[in-house]
Amino acid sequence: MKDLLINIDGSSSEDLTTEVLKIILKNNGYSVYQRLFYNYLFNNSENKTTLDYGYEIESQSKYTEGVPDLIIYNEKEVYIIENKFFASFSKGDQLSRYQALLDKQFKKQSIKKIFLLTLKSRKSFYDAELTKMSLMNHITINFILWEDLLNIFDSNNFLIEALKGYIDYKFLINVEITKEEIMI
Repeated sequence: MKDLLINIDGSSSEDLTTEVLKIILKNNGYSVYQRLFYNYLFNNSENKTTLDYGYEIESQSKYTEGVPDLIIYNEKEVYIIENKFFASFSKGDQLSRYQALLDKQFKKQSIKKIFLLTLKSRKSFYDAELTKMSLMNHITINFILWEDLLNIFDSNNFLIEALKGYIDYKFLINVEITKEEIMI
């Protein structure tokens, strides 16, 4: 946590919010939020923390296949979380490259999933993008919605409230939607 401002200095909105989420998921002081996050992610009520699952968490790690925003893994499972507010998929094949990364770099894990962390208002846009790329037939993409996550994290915690305020201000209150997005 002591390196938060150093790690996010000059970061894009996606990288900045990813780093805050990483701190929440790695820091034992946020175990309540970790339990809420994993219950939401796995649609269960196991109430386990990052430590309970034995997860390692990486952000912005460079692989030949790309630079996933967040990777959560242990000996049996690996999850890539790609955080998108308004950006397109890089090079048009970003998610295919992430699937290749899972298959190549995480061979021993039997559970492998890719999640797209985005806004509720952007889900239909990304659904349409995925359909255009024909990825829906080859790669299963699971969605995490920022609004849902922030709702379950709702508290008076400074870091959580700062994250919520930032996302509200940058992406939910002062947002201009393009004509193409309205059509979708």
